[in-house]
Amino acid sequence: MSRLLDCLRCWGWLACLGFLVLGTGCTKEGEVKVVPVEGKVLLGGTAMPIGTVTFVPDKDKGNKIEGTPTSPIHSDGSYKLIYNGKTGAPAGWYKVSISPRGMPTEMPPPGQILPQPPAINAKYQKPETSGISFEVTENAEPGKYDIKLIK
Repeated sequence: MSRLLDCLRCWGWLACLGFLVLGTGCTKEGEVKVVPVEGKVLLGGTAMPIGTVTFVPDKDKGNKIEGTPTSPIHSDGSYKLIYNGKTGAPAGWYKVSISPRGMPTEMPPPGQILPQPPAINAKYQKPETSGISFEVTENAEPGKYDIKLIK
């Protein structure tokens, strides 16, 4: 009988341990929740056909994440941020930079040349001088992350 009680106690502890590990929504160490971030980049009112969008965490506004969510700009000017292999970005404030360089996301039809990087004001290429910042939040309204650059 004593052995049976010892065994039941052992299984009871294992069940409790299993509940603690599985019941708490355990995530991988260092994993950060991301929310969808997508928009369009317009240059002088038209879609910017190539480039890169980078969201740099704004440490002055409390965003302490490591790394930078980025996205290529598609031929229609659209972008979707990627952070650590996941689509989206962690919530928080970001300063934004736009680079006119990048690989095209769609190849042109045979016989057509690749799009050339557009000429943009150099201030947009550095997050400190771009003047563009966003607070990434859950359930953002459509168009919240659209970026309008002046030629």
